Amino acid sequence: MGAFSLGEKKMKKIYLGGPIMDLTKKQASKWREKTKKHFSFYPGFKCLDPIRRNFRDEELASRNEIVQLDKADIIDADILLVNATKPSWGTAMEVMFAYSKHKIIIAFTGKEHKDLSPWLAYHTTRTFKTLDECVKYIEKNF
Repeated sequence: MGAFSLGEKKMKKIYLGGPIMDLTKKQASKWREKTKKHFSFYPGFKCLDPIRRNFRDEELASRNEIVQLDKADIIDADILLVNATKPSWGTAMEVMFAYSKHKIIIAFTGKEHKDLSPWLAYHTTRTFKTLDECVKYIEKNF
């Protein structure tokens, strides 16, 4: 029997995009850890967390490596889950890069839809106010 069987569901990879640089490690990690823990109970999902690569205090010297590795993760991912509660250059560029690669982009904003930046609303597949709403949407639809 081959390695592939009919009806087998492909694992969905979720890239966890959001601010890192101007936050403490705890601030940048909290929502990511919660998300990884949640999806660890679902064998069909794998989270790609950019914080797993520790470039803390070396961002400028490691800028090429950071961007290249994050782009590789985004290319590998099926879904970009974005923390868009705080403006971030890196997060905005991750969204644009994922959009250019025709990725599914789900964002939580902490705001009502009417208060979103038109740029964010345009370049995301779906936006929600909370992380929990995003997770439920991903579970239900993917």
